[in-house]
Amino acid sequence: MTRRWYVDEDLRLILHSPEQQLASDLDRLHLSDEDSDGSTTPKAGDKPLPPPSSPEPLPRVNCLPYPPHVNPRRLWVYGYLVRDNVRNRLVAEMPTMGRIFPDSFVEVYPVIARKLLGVDEKTAKEVRLVTCQIHSSATRKIPELFGLDVTKGKHMPELVLSLFTFTNRAFRTLPSQAAVDEVTDMMGSPPVWWPVYEWDPFYD
Repeated sequence: MTRRWYVDEDLRLILHSPEQQLASDLDRLHLSDEDSDGSTTPKAGDKPLPPPSSPEPLPRVNCLPYPPHVNPRRLWVYGYLVRDNVRNRLVAEMPTMGRIFPDSFVEVYPVIARKLLGVDEKTAKEVRLVTCQIHSSATRKIPELFGLDVTKGKHMPELVLSLFTFTNRAFRTLPSQAAVDEVTDMMGSPPVWWPVYEWDPFYD
């Protein structure tokens, strides 16, 4: 996947929208229908262009299977495991990001994810860092957790980048699959459902 964002020398997030990319591509074409004398007379084989149509909405993210309903009071989030290898990979791709203090680097992930997902003010708080417990589904999909037996011993909660919660409100405005794929490309592992260990009300 071609990344459509980068961090410039001033540590600003630069995001190229599909519309900007299309305009840039068209600028490079330098198309012209002018005759040698400057006129634009139609050619015999010319056909009128069809009127522009409204773009079809992008398919919403496929977040199946849903989490088990074992506890109605348990909050679940759909998101990514946050590990140091994510930072190392991004810094290798964009050396300017190496200037961000390591202890503060994790705060960059929600900022970029909100941009890629195109969330509004109402849903922005769903995209956040959350402390979660490890569920068995994560041990089957995330390479760093392969083979971990969650039924044996105690496991420390993990830091997770949440995209949205398992709530009716969140499901009314799910992001597109294409947008989630871009966040997946950044995080380097697939999103799964996580049971929340601690939900910080500071971000609400």
